Amino acid sequence: MNLKLLPVLIVLCLPACATHTVKDDSPASDVDALVANVRKTTAPTLLPNGKEYCLEDADTEDEQDACAGDLEDAVYIGNRKGEQTRKTVEDFARAERLRRNPCGFWKRTFQPASCR
Repeated sequence: MNLKLLPVLIVLCLPACATHTVKDDSPASDVDALVANVRKTTAPTLLPNGKEYCLEDADTEDEQDACAGDLEDAVYIGNRKGEQTRKTVEDFARAERLRRNPCGFWKRTFQPASCR
């Protein structure tokens, strides 16, 4: 064998040894990431006073108006958190469906009858 070809063959073989598939990733880490994201987005929304309520503490009408504005903001933020949580779970479910899909690109392209 020509000694000049040996390093070329070694370099060509290295990427084949170093690649991994999506199935090599542990599903537990994906689930842990999902749990952490959901835990973060579903944390309680507190008002500027650091509490979950403020109307009971308001003494004047101006304080009640300010509190009502804070409550309105909290509802808005809570709705955005809910949407973000839904999106996180949907993205995880989509990725999990792709991971569990028995028909890869090759089968879907060249053997579509076997994927039905």
